[in-house]
Amino acid sequence: MLLELNPALRFCRRMWDQQRDIFAHFINLLVTSPDWNRVQGLERIISMLSKYAEQISISDSVPLLPSTLPLTELVPYLTKSLMVTTKHKHQVAIIIGLVKSESIQTRCQLSALRSQRVSIEEERVCPVCYKRIGRRYDWVLLSV
Repeated sequence: MLLELNPALRFCRRMWDQQRDIFAHFINLLVTSPDWNRVQGLERIISMLSKYAEQISISDSVPLLPSTLPLTELVPYLTKSLMVTTKHKHQVAIIIGLVKSESIQTRCQLSALRSQRVSIEEERVCPVCYKRIGRRYDWVLLSV
């Protein structure tokens, strides 16, 4: 059975983008398999959990494990998984901050552009059609 695990893991890695809980299904298959060797199987599952902690959800995988498994053996997986979750939350917070900053910056630029005005006097001539502009007006300068 251990010889068949490597192709199965490659398949799980390939299919993970389309089905996020594929590793949990694989762990369930391993644990419920009739020819499952408890000692080697648990070692293999623990190493797989630690190696693919980014792809395996804690909430999906831990309920599938035998209740006799000591938590001390899961410490590397749980640590790595929590670090990945924390890293993802920090990245999302940074992106939200950047978007807010960009929005504020855009509003400031818009406000500055709206406050620019050009004073047009009687002697002023239109640069496009060369017609003289009559009375004094204040026009908003639009630079597009």
